[in-house]
Amino acid sequence: MTRRRSWISKSTLAGAALAIGALSTGLGACGGDDAKFGEEGGGTSTGGGTGEGGSEPLVFHPAEGGIRRLLAPQYLSTVRYFFGPAAADAVLAAELLPTDNPVSGYSAVGNASTPPGLSFPEFYELAAAEVADAAVADVQQNGSASVLASFLPCVGEATPSPTCYAQFAQQLAPMLFRRPITQEDVNWITGIAGDGLAYGNGNFYTGLRYAILGVLQTPSFLYITEVGTPDPENPGFNKLDAFELASRLSFFLTDTGPDVTLYEAARDGALESDAEIQSQASRLLATPAARDTLRRRFTEFLYLDGAMTAQKDPTIYPELDDELRQAMVEEVTRLLEDIVWTQGADARGIYTSSYTFVNATLADLYGMDPVSGGGWEKQTLPADRAGFLSSGAFLTRASHAVRTSPTRRGTFIKDRVLCEPVPPPGPGVSTVLPDPGNTPKTTKQLVEQHMSDPSCRTCHAQFDPFGFALEHFDAIGRYRDKEEGLELDTTADVWAFGAFDSPRTLAELLLSDEQARVSFCLMRNILRGSLGHIETPGEEAALRDLHDLFDASGFDLKQLLSDMTLSQAFRYVDDPTVADEGDQ
Repeated sequence: MTRRRSWISKSTLAGAALAIGALSTGLGACGGDDAKFGEEGGGTSTGGGTGEGGSEPLVFHPAEGGIRRLLAPQYLSTVRYFFGPAAADAVLAAELLPTDNPVSGYSAVGNASTPPGLSFPEFYELAAAEVADAAVADVQQNGSASVLASFLPCVGEATPSPTCYAQFAQQLAPMLFRRPITQEDVNWITGIAGDGLAYGNGNFYTGLRYAILGVLQTPSFLYITEVGTPDPENPGFNKLDAFELASRLSFFLTDTGPDVTLYEAARDGALESDAEIQSQASRLLATPAARDTLRRRFTEFLYLDGAMTAQKDPTIYPELDDELRQAMVEEVTRLLEDIVWTQGADARGIYTSSYTFVNATLADLYGMDPVSGGGWEKQTLPADRAGFLSSGAFLTRASHAVRTSPTRRGTFIKDRVLCEPVPPPGPGVSTVLPDPGNTPKTTKQLVEQHMSDPSCRTCHAQFDPFGFALEHFDAIGRYRDKEEGLELDTTADVWAFGAFDSPRTLAELLLSDEQARVSFCLMRNILRGSLGHIETPGEEAALRDLHDLFDASGFDLKQLLSDMTLSQAFRYVDDPTVADEGDQ
């Protein structure tokens, strides 16, 4: 393998893909009470904290640049902006976009580090056809009032001229490609449109359809390019150019390509100014798209979709229908919305909050005050609950079909809350709990019996106790005092943290950590899900600086998102590693 500059051409999608990012490989570990012991797969970080870790000062070095395929929401939001909601809805309804497969827990990491499947070009061709059909129909029906005409007025004229194809190539294509257009681009786009015009016997709209079809199938549209150019002020670093920076900024904050305002700022050189970058970030953060984007980031970060698919025994949990599952997910997103956007409060409150939002079904599950009608209410949580770790969404996902799972719950906290990944069990290691026989035993007692094996205890002692503190909540998050007729004992302790016995005491103890692992890990996970790579050792210096700002802001997540856009880790990349022909 050699390190050399990468470039993007109008080749096939399969040929365009780069394998970017180093993925962690876990060491063998003892099994727990779960065959999916290592499912979290959090990446390469060995800790979320800010400890010194050595006497040598940290020196920043950027992560590798490259290209990464648009996530499905990013494709749809970009199409919606330029071609209208009907175009995006048509693609969504036809279920044509390739699935985003997470790597290390994040779809962005997966799209950056794995090549596209052989069927992807066909899917993208069909999706482009849906967009083109809907966009052209909008133009034909609404003329100058159509969405496309707002960017390209010539298409909305009563009798549009084929000269409009060149305007499409020169005015709209650069925004879709998120880079300046070349004469070669103009030639092939107008050539395709001309072919469509001829095929349609002089029908302008057939040529327009062909132009849209062609542009939406190019790697320049389907891939986010982040390779940069050498920076004379920082030898060895590649600084994202203005268009790459605009693209990263927009996708980072709103999951869509740059709008006209941001594209023009890049084109005019305004993004050379830190003040302009902050101004653009503030503008984007004020849009509904920013809220939707952060909601998606946390949905992946907290594995909220798992609450919708976790298998449960319907004879034991008959109340767990789709309505209740959806309410569990909605509860967490409403809490996030309130902390970040409404209050601008400490983002760590997602774990310690003494209140939540409930509808009638959730209030009944949690034993809270009844909620009338089909609405939602903000209510104080019972004393035994606190934040996300006592939410139905988390407790349901991190449990078995019948029993709870201290190991699943504990590994989530270890991996996703503290950024200390738990490796999967080694070959031949049993993940089955001991058979209780005819003697009733609680899940905690069975796990402790499993932990009595000396080869297991060292590893399991680091995370199973986190799960023990949550044993008052069954496999769908309902409070209980007993299990198998036995009183529950939820006391536990973990070395380096101390003793705890409930979600509240556990969360408060985690936040009191001198190494600030919780807040540092929260920041790491946002970057992973947004930028498409697990942080590298070279980025640690920049991340520490960012965490200092996060701390100084009172852990204001909205402010952190803005501060991230000025970070070296955000604005610089290293040369991507590209396989030589002999390596392929």
